Amino acid sequence: SNPYFLGWWATIGTAQIGTLQLRTLPEYLVFYFSHQAGDWGWYMAVAVLLSIAGRWMSPGIYKTIIALAAVAMLGLAVWFLAVGLTRRQAATSDAQPSR
Repeated sequence: SNPYFLGWWATIGTAQIGTLQLRTLPEYLVFYFSHQAGDWGWYMAVAVLLSIAGRWMSPGIYKTIIALAAVAMLGLAVWFLAVGLTRRQAATSDAQPSR
């Protein structure tokens, strides 16, 4: 139900998997379930904080926070994509036989 799910895995998730150099099914499973647990903890913390802060936060402040979070997410996506592509390129060039 998250509209950014595929975008996350196409950018940040791919870069994280490339950085961690996961090889076996148990490694992928640990990564996946750890990621899910981290998401759950983060979403719970954000939900609680927004619920408490929503009582005193004006709509303008709320929209500003959302806009800043969106910019931060886009920045991280670009950075992780660049890291993933750089590491993929390096791994590909290392695998090529030397002439």
